[in-house]
Amino acid sequence: MNELFPPDSPAPASSTAPSRWQRLGLRTQLALVFGSLLVGVTVLMSLAFGELLRWRMEREVSASLHAMASNAARQLSDGLFSRAHTVEVLAASPELWIQGLEAPGVGALLNRARSLTPTSLWIGVADAEGTVRSATDQVLVGLDVSDRPWFEPGLQRVHVGDVRASSPAMSALLPPAADGAPRRFMDFAAPIRVGDLTQGVLCMHSSWEWVRETMQTLQQADSADRQIGLFIFDRRGRLIHAPGDSLEPLLALDQRLPVAHTVSADTADATLQPVQVARWQDSPQSFLTATVPL
Repeated sequence: MNELFPPDSPAPASSTAPSRWQRLGLRTQLALVFGSLLVGVTVLMSLAFGELLRWRMEREVSASLHAMASNAARQLSDGLFSRAHTVEVLAASPELWIQGLEAPGVGALLNRARSLTPTSLWIGVADAEGTVRSATDQVLVGLDVSDRPWFEPGLQRVHVGDVRASSPAMSALLPPAADGAPRRFMDFAAPIRVGDLTQGVLCMHSSWEWVRETMQTLQQADSADRQIGLFIFDRRGRLIHAPGDSLEPLLALDQRLPVAHTVSADTADATLQPVQVARWQDSPQSFLTATVPL
């Protein structure tokens, strides 16, 4: 049975009240919609521009790091070439050896050659059997050096040895380093030939100090604040130079070259990505790392 309301009775209230959005006018609704779209687009563009700016800054810093590493590699290559060339020229001068490896003028010539390269600790001449015949300040003269790592390669070709510590016997015969630290040096050797006969080997021990001095001149004044450092690793990935006093702490942490690499004696066979983000042992942070084969 239906109950009818009297004609003059008020209609019942609606069961659902209009929402706040519905109570807004059309103009206000449009303004809110377009305003929200504008805010969204602005946020997206800000994020995009921020990412683009970060990418550009990373590219610029990467280029700067790679340029610094390339400059250091070039400077060191020039230094290595200069020392190797000095040894090669001396060894390839038959007029010096025609009277024998222990002729009176040979020792004087070796002393003059050492004075031209202040970082040279010792220059000596060994015969084909490995006995030192002449040397600067007569150091090691008469001793057998056939077991030294430079002798056998030096009989065959121009040889540039790895960085190594001086032996106790050699250290006792050479003046101590200015800072008292154990001396490290590189061997540069070349065969002495007169005609078709190989008479011996000429070898120069060059102090590793020149590398430290070269790297210091390349380090920028604000490098420490920007956490930029120049490091040298050998072809096996072992650290052999670090800025300041950081070498020993990094060696204690067994710091290796922190990027994938393949480096042989021929740098043309080296495979190194120019710049990578890498993790170093002394920091939880990752760093942009530029690598250049030397």
